[in-house]
Order: sequence, then structure tokens, then C-alpha cells
Amino acid sequence: MEKYFKRLKDINIDKNITPCLLQSKSYLKILGVFYYRNNSSMPITNFQVKEILSQLDMFNDITLASCSQVVKVSPKSDIAII
Repeated sequence: MEKYFKRLKDINIDKNITPCLLQSKSYLKILGVFYYRNNSSMPITNFQVKEILSQLDMFNDITLASCSQVVKVSPKSDIAII
């Protein structure tokens, strides 16, 4: 990118231009996930969430900035929010 910008005639090279790739952070909230896996008493884990997201094509170019949080909707519910 830097070489490309230096070749442009409309840009003043005397100015400090530092090209960089765009980075953005977004918030992802997944609703309606079963809190217990396969009808057992074991809740879904952060590792399983990351593994499932990595298998989906729409998340190929996405990197998670932090660990996911699995939260049960209510004490008597079997649904979670990630």
C-alpha cells in the first residue's frame, strides 16, 4: 500500500502518510441457544462456541477479540445468550 501511495502524483509525499489496514470491532450477540448440550446436564462451553463459529463460512475472516460469554437467560430456563 505504501508503494502505491508514493506513486500517486496527487499526494504530497512530504506529509507523513502511514497506510494501514482497516480494523473494526463489532458486538455479536447470539440468541436462542440451548444452554445444555445434547439434553445432558453439561452446559455449553466457550470452547464449543468458538469451535462451532470456526466451522461456519460466514466467520472465516473474523477473529474474536475476547472470549465469549455463555449466559443462561434465567435460572429455570434451558436457553442461553452468547
